[in-house]
Amino acid sequence: MTDAFIALWLAAIGAQITPGVTDNGPALMIDPCVAVDEKTVREVMELEIRGARMLPSSVSVRCVDGAQEIQVLPWISGEAESIRTIQLPPVVDDDDTAALQARSRELALAIAEFIRRFDAAQSPERETVKQAPLPIAPPPFVPASAASTPRAKQPIEEPIGRWQLGLLSAFEYFSGGRTLAGGDLFVASRLGSWFSTELRVGGRVGADQPLPSGRLTTRAATASGAVGFNFWSLRHSVETALLVRAQGYLVQFRVEQLAADRAQTALLGAWTLAAEPRIALSLAPHFLLDASAGLGFPLRGIVVRMQGAEKNGMSGLVVSGSLGGVVWF
Repeated sequence: MTDAFIALWLAAIGAQITPGVTDNGPALMIDPCVAVDEKTVREVMELEIRGARMLPSSVSVRCVDGAQEIQVLPWISGEAESIRTIQLPPVVDDDDTAALQARSRELALAIAEFIRRFDAAQSPERETVKQAPLPIAPPPFVPASAASTPRAKQPIEEPIGRWQLGLLSAFEYFSGGRTLAGGDLFVASRLGSWFSTELRVGGRVGADQPLPSGRLTTRAATASGAVGFNFWSLRHSVETALLVRAQGYLVQFRVEQLAADRAQTALLGAWTLAAEPRIALSLAPHFLLDASAGLGFPLRGIVVRMQGAEKNGMSGLVVSGSLGGVVWF
Protein backbone atom coordinates (compact mmCIF):
# COMPACT_ATOMS: atom_id res chain seq x y z
CA MET A 1 0.00 0.00 0.00
CA THR A 2 2.82 2.35 0.92
CA ASP A 3 4.66 1.54 -2.31
CA ALA A 4 1.57 2.35 -4.34
CA PHE A 5 1.15 5.70 -2.55
CA ILE A 6 4.80 6.63 -3.15
CA ALA A 7 4.45 5.68 -6.80
CA LEU A 8 1.40 7.89 -7.19
CA TRP A 9 3.15 10.76 -5.41
CA LEU A 10 6.19 10.51 -7.68
CA ALA A 11 3.92 10.38 -10.71
CA ALA A 12 2.22 13.55 -9.54
CA ILE A 13 5.56 15.34 -9.13
CA GLY A 14 6.62 14.19 -12.57
CA ALA A 15 3.41 15.57 -14.09
CA GLN A 16 4.16 18.97 -12.59
CA ILE A 17 7.55 19.37 -14.25
CA THR A 18 7.21 17.18 -17.35
CA PRO A 19 7.87 19.13 -20.57
CA GLY A 20 4.93 19.73 -22.85
CA VAL A 21 1.22 20.23 -22.30
CA THR A 22 -0.79 17.60 -20.53
CA ASP A 23 -3.99 16.35 -22.04
CA ASN A 24 -6.17 18.23 -19.58
CA GLY A 25 -3.79 21.08 -18.66
CA PRO A 26 -3.65 22.63 -15.16
CA ALA A 27 -6.69 22.32 -12.94
CA LEU A 28 -8.74 25.53 -13.29
CA MET A 29 -10.78 27.00 -10.42
CA ILE A 30 -12.59 30.33 -10.93
CA ASP A 31 -14.79 32.02 -8.33
CA PRO A 32 -18.30 32.94 -9.60
CA CYS A 33 -17.67 36.59 -8.73
CA VAL A 34 -15.12 36.80 -11.59
CA ALA A 35 -18.09 36.59 -14.00
CA VAL A 36 -16.53 34.73 -16.94
CA ASP A 37 -17.30 31.65 -19.04
CA GLU A 38 -15.01 28.98 -17.55
CA LYS A 39 -15.17 26.82 -20.67
CA THR A 40 -13.95 29.68 -22.86
CA VAL A 41 -11.19 30.53 -20.37
CA ARG A 42 -9.93 26.93 -20.40
CA GLU A 43 -10.01 26.59 -24.21
CA VAL A 44 -8.12 29.83 -24.83
CA MET A 45 -5.65 29.19 -21.98
CA GLU A 46 -4.76 25.67 -23.21
CA LEU A 47 -4.32 26.95 -26.74
CA GLU A 48 -1.97 29.74 -25.60
CA ILE A 49 0.22 27.56 -23.32
CA ARG A 50 0.66 24.77 -25.85
CA GLY A 51 4.38 23.97 -26.13
CA ALA A 52 5.29 25.23 -22.66
CA ARG A 53 8.13 23.25 -21.03
CA MET A 54 6.80 23.40 -17.48
CA LEU A 55 3.23 23.71 -16.23
CA PRO A 56 1.73 24.28 -12.79
CA SER A 57 -0.71 21.72 -11.42
CA SER A 58 -3.52 24.20 -10.79
CA VAL A 59 -4.67 27.73 -11.50
CA SER A 60 -7.19 29.58 -9.33
CA VAL A 61 -8.80 32.99 -9.82
CA ARG A 62 -10.64 34.95 -7.13
CA CYS A 63 -11.93 38.48 -6.54
CA VAL A 64 -9.90 40.80 -4.30
CA ASP A 65 -10.95 44.42 -3.68
CA GLY A 66 -12.57 44.88 -7.07
CA ALA A 67 -9.65 43.20 -8.93
CA GLN A 68 -8.91 39.59 -9.91
CA GLU A 69 -6.10 37.56 -8.28
CA ILE A 70 -4.48 34.73 -10.27
CA GLN A 71 -2.63 32.03 -8.27
CA VAL A 72 -0.75 29.05 -9.72
CA LEU A 73 0.43 26.04 -7.69
CA PRO A 74 2.97 24.66 -7.16
CA TRP A 75 5.34 27.57 -7.91
CA ILE A 76 8.95 26.45 -7.58
CA SER A 77 10.41 29.97 -7.45
CA GLY A 78 8.52 30.83 -4.26
CA GLU A 79 5.03 31.47 -2.94
CA ALA A 80 5.37 35.27 -3.19
CA GLU A 81 5.80 35.03 -6.95
CA SER A 82 2.86 32.66 -7.51
CA ILE A 83 0.22 35.40 -7.34
CA ARG A 84 -0.59 38.13 -9.84
CA THR A 85 -3.39 40.67 -9.66
CA ILE A 86 -5.10 42.02 -12.77
CA GLN A 87 -8.04 44.32 -13.47
CA LEU A 88 -10.67 43.07 -15.92
CA PRO A 89 -13.19 45.46 -17.47
CA PRO A 90 -16.30 45.85 -15.31
CA VAL A 91 -19.40 43.79 -16.11
CA VAL A 92 -21.95 46.13 -17.69
CA ASP A 93 -24.71 43.72 -18.68
CA ASP A 94 -24.98 40.11 -17.45
CA ASP A 95 -26.97 39.17 -20.57
CA ASP A 96 -24.37 40.53 -23.01
CA THR A 97 -22.87 37.35 -24.49
CA ALA A 98 -20.24 39.12 -26.59
CA ALA A 99 -18.98 41.12 -23.61
CA LEU A 100 -18.83 37.94 -21.47
CA GLN A 101 -16.78 36.13 -24.13
CA ALA A 102 -14.38 39.08 -24.47
CA ARG A 103 -13.90 39.22 -20.68
CA SER A 104 -13.28 35.43 -20.59
CA ARG A 105 -10.67 35.61 -23.35
CA GLU A 106 -8.90 38.47 -21.61
CA LEU A 107 -8.64 36.46 -18.39
CA ALA A 108 -7.39 33.39 -20.30
CA LEU A 109 -4.69 35.45 -22.04
CA ALA A 110 -3.55 36.88 -18.69
CA ILE A 111 -3.29 33.37 -17.18
CA ALA A 112 -1.40 32.06 -20.21
CA GLU A 113 1.03 34.96 -20.11
CA PHE A 114 1.64 34.27 -16.42
CA ILE A 115 2.37 30.58 -17.10
CA ARG A 116 4.64 31.37 -20.07
CA ARG A 117 6.71 33.73 -17.92
CA PHE A 118 7.07 30.95 -15.32
CA ASP A 119 8.12 28.53 -18.05
CA ALA A 120 10.74 30.98 -19.36
CA ALA A 121 12.07 31.62 -15.86
CA GLN A 122 12.57 27.87 -15.25
CA SER A 123 13.98 27.09 -18.72
CA PRO A 124 17.47 25.44 -18.63
CA GLU A 125 18.76 27.85 -21.28
CA ARG A 126 18.17 30.85 -18.97
CA GLU A 127 19.62 30.74 -15.49
CA THR A 128 18.04 33.93 -14.13
CA VAL A 129 15.00 35.72 -15.47
CA LYS A 130 13.40 38.63 -13.63
CA GLN A 131 9.66 38.72 -13.88
CA ALA A 132 8.28 41.92 -15.38
CA PRO A 133 4.84 43.23 -14.46
CA LEU A 134 2.14 41.18 -16.14
CA PRO A 135 0.50 43.18 -18.95
CA ILE A 136 -3.16 42.81 -19.69
CA ALA A 137 -3.66 41.66 -23.26
CA PRO A 138 -6.09 43.79 -25.26
CA PRO A 139 -9.50 42.23 -25.76
CA PRO A 140 -9.96 40.40 -29.07
CA PHE A 141 -11.63 42.18 -31.94
CA VAL A 142 -15.36 41.55 -32.13
CA PRO A 143 -17.16 42.59 -35.34
CA ALA A 144 -19.76 45.28 -34.82
CA SER A 145 -22.45 43.06 -36.37
CA ALA A 146 -21.85 40.31 -33.79
CA ALA A 147 -21.39 42.42 -30.69
CA SER A 148 -23.89 44.29 -28.64
CA THR A 149 -21.50 45.85 -26.15
CA PRO A 150 -22.58 49.28 -24.86
CA ARG A 151 -21.10 52.13 -26.81
CA ALA A 152 -18.87 54.58 -25.05
CA LYS A 153 -20.61 57.80 -24.19
CA GLN A 154 -19.81 60.71 -26.44
CA PRO A 155 -18.15 63.67 -24.71
CA ILE A 156 -20.70 66.18 -23.62
CA GLU A 157 -20.41 69.51 -25.32
CA GLU A 158 -19.60 72.34 -22.95
CA PRO A 159 -22.81 74.32 -22.35
CA ILE A 160 -22.86 78.08 -22.55
CA GLY A 161 -22.18 79.80 -19.25
CA ARG A 162 -24.80 81.55 -17.19
CA TRP A 163 -23.42 85.06 -17.76
CA GLN A 164 -22.59 86.94 -20.95
CA LEU A 165 -20.81 90.27 -21.31
CA GLY A 166 -20.18 92.14 -24.53
CA LEU A 167 -19.90 95.35 -26.50
CA LEU A 168 -22.31 95.86 -29.41
CA SER A 169 -22.73 98.40 -32.16
CA ALA A 170 -26.38 99.42 -32.62
CA PHE A 171 -28.69 101.50 -34.75
CA GLU A 172 -32.40 102.37 -34.92
CA TYR A 173 -34.41 103.73 -37.80
CA PHE A 174 -37.82 105.30 -37.20
CA SER A 175 -40.24 105.53 -40.09
CA GLY A 176 -40.96 109.07 -38.87
CA GLY A 177 -37.55 109.98 -40.32
CA ARG A 178 -35.04 109.82 -37.45
CA THR A 179 -32.00 107.52 -37.57
CA LEU A 180 -29.78 106.88 -34.55
CA ALA A 181 -26.49 104.96 -34.33
CA GLY A 182 -24.14 104.14 -31.47
CA GLY A 183 -23.12 101.35 -29.15
CA ASP A 184 -24.26 99.37 -26.10
CA LEU A 185 -22.70 97.57 -23.19
CA PHE A 186 -24.41 94.19 -23.11
CA VAL A 187 -25.03 91.98 -20.05
CA ALA A 188 -27.15 88.81 -20.10
CA SER A 189 -28.05 86.09 -17.62
CA ARG A 190 -29.51 82.69 -18.44
CA LEU A 191 -32.46 81.42 -16.43
CA GLY A 192 -32.25 77.66 -16.69
CA SER A 193 -31.71 75.97 -20.04
CA TRP A 194 -34.16 77.94 -22.19
CA PHE A 195 -34.81 81.43 -20.85
CA SER A 196 -32.57 84.47 -20.56
CA THR A 197 -32.69 88.14 -19.65
CA GLU A 198 -30.67 91.01 -21.09
CA LEU A 199 -29.73 94.52 -20.08
CA ARG A 200 -28.14 97.10 -22.37
CA VAL A 201 -26.99 100.67 -21.75
CA GLY A 202 -25.40 102.91 -24.32
CA GLY A 203 -25.54 106.05 -26.37
CA ARG A 204 -26.80 107.19 -29.77
CA VAL A 205 -26.03 110.00 -32.19
CA GLY A 206 -28.40 111.25 -34.87
CA ALA A 207 -27.49 112.95 -38.13
CA ASP A 208 -27.36 116.73 -37.91
CA GLN A 209 -30.37 118.45 -39.41
CA PRO A 210 -29.61 121.73 -41.24
CA LEU A 211 -31.80 124.73 -40.41
CA PRO A 212 -32.17 128.06 -42.24
CA SER A 213 -30.11 129.81 -39.56
CA GLY A 214 -28.24 126.92 -37.96
CA ARG A 215 -28.55 123.21 -37.34
CA LEU A 216 -30.32 120.66 -35.14
CA THR A 217 -28.19 118.01 -33.41
CA THR A 218 -29.48 114.89 -31.68
CA ARG A 219 -27.80 112.93 -28.89
CA ALA A 220 -29.41 110.20 -26.79
CA ALA A 221 -28.68 107.93 -23.86
CA THR A 222 -30.40 104.56 -24.02
CA ALA A 223 -31.24 101.68 -21.72
CA SER A 224 -33.14 98.52 -22.56
CA GLY A 225 -34.22 95.24 -21.05
CA ALA A 226 -35.23 92.04 -22.83
CA VAL A 227 -36.58 88.61 -21.95
CA GLY A 228 -36.95 85.60 -24.20
CA PHE A 229 -36.12 82.00 -24.88
CA ASN A 230 -33.12 80.53 -26.66
CA PHE A 231 -31.63 77.21 -27.71
CA TRP A 232 -28.35 75.81 -29.05
CA SER A 233 -27.97 73.95 -32.31
CA LEU A 234 -25.16 72.45 -34.43
CA ARG A 235 -23.34 71.02 -31.39
CA HIS A 236 -23.36 74.29 -29.45
CA SER A 237 -21.73 76.31 -32.26
CA VAL A 238 -24.83 78.41 -32.95
CA GLU A 239 -27.36 79.91 -30.58
CA THR A 240 -30.64 81.45 -31.70
CA ALA A 241 -33.10 83.33 -29.56
CA LEU A 242 -36.34 85.31 -29.77
CA LEU A 243 -36.61 88.25 -27.38
CA VAL A 244 -39.11 90.95 -26.50
CA ARG A 245 -37.24 94.21 -25.85
CA ALA A 246 -38.37 97.42 -24.19
CA GLN A 247 -36.02 100.34 -24.76
CA GLY A 248 -35.97 103.87 -23.37
CA TYR A 249 -34.34 106.96 -24.84
CA LEU A 250 -33.35 110.21 -23.15
CA VAL A 251 -32.87 112.48 -26.17
CA GLN A 252 -31.18 115.87 -26.23
CA PHE A 253 -32.19 118.07 -29.13
CA ARG A 254 -29.91 121.05 -29.58
CA VAL A 255 -30.68 123.91 -31.92
CA GLU A 256 -27.60 125.98 -32.76
CA GLN A 257 -28.28 129.39 -34.29
CA LEU A 258 -25.04 130.32 -35.99
CA ALA A 259 -25.91 133.93 -36.68
CA ALA A 260 -26.92 134.68 -33.10
CA ASP A 261 -24.12 132.48 -31.71
CA ARG A 262 -26.42 130.82 -29.27
CA ALA A 263 -28.02 127.42 -28.73
CA GLN A 264 -31.21 126.04 -27.25
CA THR A 265 -31.56 122.49 -25.88
CA ALA A 266 -34.47 120.29 -24.98
CA LEU A 267 -34.55 116.89 -23.21
CA LEU A 268 -37.30 114.52 -24.28
CA GLY A 269 -38.03 110.88 -23.52
CA ALA A 270 -39.23 108.03 -25.72
CA TRP A 271 -40.07 104.33 -25.27
CA THR A 272 -40.19 101.52 -27.80
CA LEU A 273 -41.28 97.88 -27.71
CA ALA A 274 -39.92 95.41 -30.28
CA ALA A 275 -39.66 91.72 -31.12
CA GLU A 276 -36.01 90.83 -31.72
CA PRO A 277 -34.60 87.63 -33.29
CA ARG A 278 -30.98 87.02 -32.30
CA ILE A 279 -28.18 84.72 -33.45
CA ALA A 280 -24.81 84.04 -31.79
CA LEU A 281 -21.93 82.17 -33.44
CA SER A 282 -19.22 80.50 -31.35
CA LEU A 283 -15.88 81.65 -32.80
CA ALA A 284 -13.59 80.54 -29.96
CA PRO A 285 -13.88 79.10 -26.46
CA HIS A 286 -15.96 81.49 -24.36
CA PHE A 287 -16.36 83.99 -27.25
CA LEU A 288 -19.43 84.62 -29.42
CA LEU A 289 -20.20 86.86 -32.38
CA ASP A 290 -23.65 88.26 -31.62
CA ALA A 291 -26.05 89.73 -34.20
CA SER A 292 -29.68 90.75 -33.85
CA ALA A 293 -32.45 92.61 -35.66
CA GLY A 294 -35.73 93.94 -34.32
CA LEU A 295 -39.07 95.36 -35.44
CA GLY A 296 -41.32 97.35 -33.14
CA PHE A 297 -43.14 100.60 -32.46
CA PRO A 298 -42.87 103.52 -30.02
CA LEU A 299 -44.99 103.32 -26.90
CA ARG A 300 -44.12 106.98 -26.51
CA GLY A 301 -42.56 108.76 -29.48
CA ILE A 302 -41.12 112.14 -30.27
CA VAL A 303 -42.41 114.33 -33.06
CA VAL A 304 -40.13 117.06 -34.39
CA ARG A 305 -41.83 120.03 -36.04
CA MET A 306 -40.11 122.72 -38.01
CA GLN A 307 -42.19 125.75 -38.92
CA GLY A 308 -45.32 123.74 -38.12
CA ALA A 309 -44.38 120.72 -40.26
CA GLU A 310 -43.37 117.34 -38.88
CA LYS A 311 -39.85 116.27 -39.78
CA ASN A 312 -37.41 113.59 -38.67
CA GLY A 313 -39.38 112.44 -35.66
CA MET A 314 -38.99 109.28 -33.53
CA SER A 315 -42.39 107.94 -34.53
CA GLY A 316 -43.97 105.20 -36.67
CA LEU A 317 -42.38 101.78 -36.93
CA VAL A 318 -38.84 101.28 -35.66
CA VAL A 319 -36.28 98.90 -37.20
CA SER A 320 -33.21 98.10 -35.11
CA GLY A 321 -30.06 96.02 -35.34
CA SER A 322 -26.87 95.26 -33.45
CA LEU A 323 -23.57 93.45 -33.99
CA GLY A 324 -20.67 92.79 -31.65
CA GLY A 325 -18.57 90.42 -29.57
CA VAL A 326 -19.67 88.65 -26.40
CA VAL A 327 -17.74 86.62 -23.83
CA TRP A 328 -19.47 84.12 -21.55
CA PHE A 329 -18.58 82.60 -18.21
